[in-house]
Amino acid sequence: TRLEVDRRDADELPPLLAQLVELDVVRRIQAVVLRPDVDDFVLPTRSLHADLPPKSPVVTEALYHRDHEERVVNDLGPASRHHGEPVRLSVVIPAFNEARRLPGTLRTIMAALDASGRWLPAEIIIVDDGSTDGTAESARAVPPPRGITVRISRHDGNRGKGAAVRTGFGTTRGALVLLSDADLATPIEELDRLAETAGPGIVVIGSRAVDRTLIAVRQPWYRDFMGRTFNVLVRGLLLPGIHDTQCGFKLFPGATAKSLAASQRLDGFAFDVELLLLARLWGLRIEEVGVRWSHVEASRVSPARHSLEMFRDVLRLTWWKHRGLLPARPPSLAVTDAQQSATHPSP
Repeated sequence: TRLEVDRRDADELPPLLAQLVELDVVRRIQAVVLRPDVDDFVLPTRSLHADLPPKSPVVTEALYHRDHEERVVNDLGPASRHHGEPVRLSVVIPAFNEARRLPGTLRTIMAALDASGRWLPAEIIIVDDGSTDGTAESARAVPPPRGITVRISRHDGNRGKGAAVRTGFGTTRGALVLLSDADLATPIEELDRLAETAGPGIVVIGSRAVDRTLIAVRQPWYRDFMGRTFNVLVRGLLLPGIHDTQCGFKLFPGATAKSLAASQRLDGFAFDVELLLLARLWGLRIEEVGVRWSHVEASRVSPARHSLEMFRDVLRLTWWKHRGLLPARPPSLAVTDAQQSATHPSP
């Protein structure tokens, strides 16, 4: 379901959504699109969720202006050489105060996808997680080449990387969905390495632990120590056999990404663990592939505070798992993945 609102209707939206959910009329809201007459108005996502019933299956986080979706230069219109073709790849980039480096990241990704050609038509989805430095505006200033669409979603406040990924995954249209960090610590060219293993029912994750000779610039010793300790904890409690859950470069089947977006609950940096735990619980295969990686300064991670939050969230996931509180595999997922495999073959 896709809702369109203008400014005078905005105050009525939360109670309307609550009524629709209570009446079981709407099972999923993929996007709330603001008409052009409210170009400078952003719906408050927190108030939307506050008024919804507990455990609502409705996704209302994909909030963006209609003109943000349609204003993009060289969108998939009549002039595009890929007009009418389904989207092959969605690249989801969560971003918080990334105005300085996001334009360069977008140009690098666009150039790589355009030069390769094998991933077109493609879309890049930027989720601005409540930035205060003009992150969204900096992204809009970068014109994409033909065959590539840029879409921007914005949160009204900083909700966390997990929430940003959930928003981005929920709006994807691609047969494959790539999760990438805004700093491109893993070069976009490593997508081809992950794609060699991709397929229906397979989640491919980039890893720094498979081959450490691929690490060009190592992170400070204390970050490395904390990261390894965290992964030992995760392997022992939740995901045996997976050595690096936190590398920000992962490739998902499109239907899987959207199903995960509807089920994932953690807003913080432990969201990767939750996504992989759900994927394994649902019977999907997780393949860990070594990728090139370089430590990039100006990280948004606070080692002390976020490490405690991640430890807490891992314990939370462990409790949910043992109490049977994690969402079951959606019945439609197997069928949808099979359909996508037939209509969107991997490059």
